[in-house]
Amino acid sequence: MTFTPHAPLRVAQSRRSALRGIAALAAAVAAPRAGSAQQARTVVRVASTLDDSLTPVLYGIQSGIFDRLGLDVQLQRGASGASLAAAVVGGAVDIGKSSPVAICTAHTHGIPLQIVDGSALYLSDAPITALIVPKGSPIHAGSDLNGKLAATPALQSLDQIATQAWVDDHGGDSSTVRFVELPQPAVMGALQAGRIDAATLVVPTLAEALASGQFRILGRPFDSIARRFLIAVWFTSRDYSGRNAETLRRFNDGFSQAAAYTNAHHAETVALLASYAHLDASVIAAMTRTTSALRLDAADLQPVIDAAAKYKVIQKSFPASDLM
Repeated sequence: MTFTPHAPLRVAQSRRSALRGIAALAAAVAAPRAGSAQQARTVVRVASTLDDSLTPVLYGIQSGIFDRLGLDVQLQRGASGASLAAAVVGGAVDIGKSSPVAICTAHTHGIPLQIVDGSALYLSDAPITALIVPKGSPIHAGSDLNGKLAATPALQSLDQIATQAWVDDHGGDSSTVRFVELPQPAVMGALQAGRIDAATLVVPTLAEALASGQFRILGRPFDSIARRFLIAVWFTSRDYSGRNAETLRRFNDGFSQAAAYTNAHHAETVALLASYAHLDASVIAAMTRTTSALRLDAADLQPVIDAAAKYKVIQKSFPASDLM
């Protein structure tokens, strides 16, 4: 089993381009993929953006959990949830990890994606995201962000929705805030250079930024969505799900086993994440670690769908069970 931290997927970088890519690649979904009947393990191509919610997969690979379940999990790094949705539909990836927003958007456009398991939970009492600004910034309240420029990994993403909700909850007018798409590793340089005014980051990038001493937390935007909800899910195409139910069952089993361990052994997984993320282990050790979901619950998905509808990312809300 392998992971390739230096091989980012060459797929669409924004929601709009991702949707164009999905439309162009949709025909590929129906095409059968070749496989070897003599292969001892089933290859599963898994892709995700870089964050702590990957730790159970890294541990599942390292510990041999997936191997014992007959899976050769090959991990790739993607740029955003929207781009990973395009990769899954196009057949470049079997299982992707994304915020539920990208799956909601795909669902409302009739794109055949299906959530197969939960990945990461946001818990208000153990926050793993924050809205940050440079330490000397004059921005101290939601109203101070009116007319300002904020960064998000993908336009109309969960990060953007949460930032908008926080601004509105703290005396500002989110309709005046401008958003630019920027990968999380590039945020610190952009803030320091004054190209953007604020950004919502997730660990471990958030921990790295705060450890530098050059930034401060302005607020906790995800609290404006709910105190508990799924911020990341595992998903696949409905075609892949229909043809590979047993493979998905084994992947879910392996992820749950690994997540049960990593949730309870943060110290033991510091080196694993630090190696993959190319970060100092002391940064990982000091940060709030991600809580992985051990099961998929519609109640943990609904707040995201409702927020996406409120901020017009999708036209209207719908039951979370439609995605499961």
